[in-house]
Amino acid sequence: ALNGRKKLVRGTREMAPQVTKQALGARWIQEFKKVVEMDGWGQREEAKDLYSNLARSISQECMAETSSSWTSREAVNAERISICLWLRATEIKRGGGRASPWPTSRP
Repeated sequence: ALNGRKKLVRGTREMAPQVTKQALGARWIQEFKKVVEMDGWGQREEAKDLYSNLARSISQECMAETSSSWTSREAVNAERISICLWLRATEIKRGGGRASPWPTSRP
């Protein structure tokens, strides 16, 4: 019995809870919405950090052993998203990008 805990996956790294692609995607979307809102409100330093953290999280997950359930296309797309987030963080760090390139609300 797991006593209410998530199943653990053993790998070369520390044991970590197994997370589904859907759960990861939902978490990333939630984090992305938060960072875009901060970016849109002009909270550049916070947005830069969150963009970098999200990019790192996505990239690390793509390279993790537990991502073997990902198709090569999913992994490539996730890595491309990670690169875009990293580029936005870099642009903010350089002092450019007056406003978020993504709309903060839908029409």
